[in-house]
Amino acid sequence: MKRLVVSGNFGEPKSSSVSKKLARHLYADIYNGGTIELLESAKRAVKEYDITVWMPNISNEEVKDYPRKKVGSILVCSKLMHEGVGVGDAVARIFKMGANAVIAVYTDEKPFKFKLIDALGNLWVETSDMKELSNAIEDLAKWTKESIRVNTIKNPDVTTEQLKIS
Repeated sequence: MKRLVVSGNFGEPKSSSVSKKLARHLYADIYNGGTIELLESAKRAVKEYDITVWMPNISNEEVKDYPRKKVGSILVCSKLMHEGVGVGDAVARIFKMGANAVIAVYTDEKPFKFKLIDALGNLWVETSDMKELSNAIEDLAKWTKESIRVNTIKNPDVTTEQLKIS
């Protein structure tokens, strides 16, 4: 499986040592800070990978254009957690980006704390250890790839009124 980590500061280039560790544990290629043009290259490259961790830091003045993954691949985005930002905001980022999971990043603690959360709000890991985080990403990817989606079928004998919770 091909893996990619996109992180660091783009626009005002600065690499992320935390992401270097994550990429090393995932055996991933990495784009770690650089120009906005380099970030655009990273965005195009996402379709070549089976697992992408997308956590670049760019100025709010830049257009936030999210990558599109190939069918069957895994996209993990990130959300910086600070006062007034909750887990619901992190999970919302998953849907906004068309991702599979989010890494909630808590920088007010040293070392930083990370939570890997899927689209259903399930917590896969809470850790400061990059190896644990990478293992959880691998577990999530394996579970996602092995999951089979089943369409629901409406039961014609059940009315909308019967579904209402009292």
